[in-house]
Amino acid sequence: MTSGMTLKVERIKHNLTQKQLKELSGVSMVTIGKIERGDVEKVTLVTYKKLAKALDIPVEELIKEEEV
Repeated sequence: MTSGMTLKVERIKHNLTQKQLKELSGVSMVTIGKIERGDVEKVTLVTYKKLAKALDIPVEELIKEEEV
């Protein structure tokens, strides 16, 4: 599962919209959407940490990738 797919799954598990995740994390909705769609080549560790903290999950959950 890609980082973007993991982010979307975790966001939905937490019953959050992209807007709500933006408010909790400080990461823009545009960036969240791009990560979820896989439309961004590089995501900073700082961004992943903000998202992980907002979702109350270890940052490693977002940055691990497995081939499907």
